[in-house]
Amino acid sequence: MSFKDFLQSDLQNVFLNPDEFGETHKIDGAEVICIVDSDSLSSQPVHEGVYLAVVRLFVEKRLLKEKVPKKYAIGSRLNLDGQMYYVSNLANNVGMLEFTLEANES
Repeated sequence: MSFKDFLQSDLQNVFLNPDEFGETHKIDGAEVICIVDSDSLSSQPVHEGVYLAVVRLFVEKRLLKEKVPKKYAIGSRLNLDGQMYYVSNLANNVGMLEFTLEANES
């Protein structure tokens, strides 16, 4: 078994396991097991009464492609649990997509 095989196994058996870290969230209307981290990045004020909400989303690339037939890129929109966000950064780390999502909120 290769190192990449071990990583893929850990994605499914540890990180995205609902008994460990994984949670079910709605991404563009589809229920997907993923990890949402809103604590790692703080909200920043933009204007008086408006702040920039920043969230990190971790989801398995294969699973997202199966559930949501949309291609994401920096600048595209993503609906997470009914809240619209813009994708400000996107990285593919050995099959795990890491989105940085931003939205203006008041």
